Amino acid sequence: MNTEKESASPSRTSPNLIWPSLREAARSFCPPYGVVEERPDGLALRLRTPDGKDELTLRYRSERGLFLRTYYLVIEATVPGNGPAEAGTLVLRRRKLRWKRPAPQGGGPWSEGFSSPEVRAALKLLQVEKLDLSWEPGQGTWSLSLKTLAGSVTVTFFPPLLTPNPFMREEARAVDALVRELRRARPRRPA
Repeated sequence: MNTEKESASPSRTSPNLIWPSLREAARSFCPPYGVVEERPDGLALRLRTPDGKDELTLRYRSERGLFLRTYYLVIEATVPGNGPAEAGTLVLRRRKLRWKRPAPQGGGPWSEGFSSPEVRAALKLLQVEKLDLSWEPGQGTWSLSLKTLAGSVTVTFFPPLLTPNPFMREEARAVDALVRELRRARPRRPA
């Protein structure tokens, strides 16, 4: 009898309790994206545009605090595009995208290119906890990894409570705008 209460308690959160929040976040992308794969046990799903050009993976990453557990929404994408001659990773620090050390040679104009009004507007909407944009010149791809509070779920233990933070359509459009900007990436030319 006591076991039933424990298993229903959010403190022993099963994927089934937070899975609906992830599916709801995915619905914010539809259309133009459609769900192509669901992995409830791994708390992940894949979305793809009808033309197959763009694909996103949505998943939860769990972080435990003293009296709570937060399931951050993580959005990942691999986008073909242009970038510097060397590999590198741009990270969001103090509202600007900066290269992780060592910065790729000639990477400055590329990081400045991502400071466009479209990118700044997209990032402002997203409640970004962490953003990595990794460039791989051998493959000619950018890998986006965005950890956000939008679409997250917080579970408190005392009292047991599950609190979803909705992921809105405007936030999905902001992610889509970020993916489009990666696809169009160009270095900023000095004026």
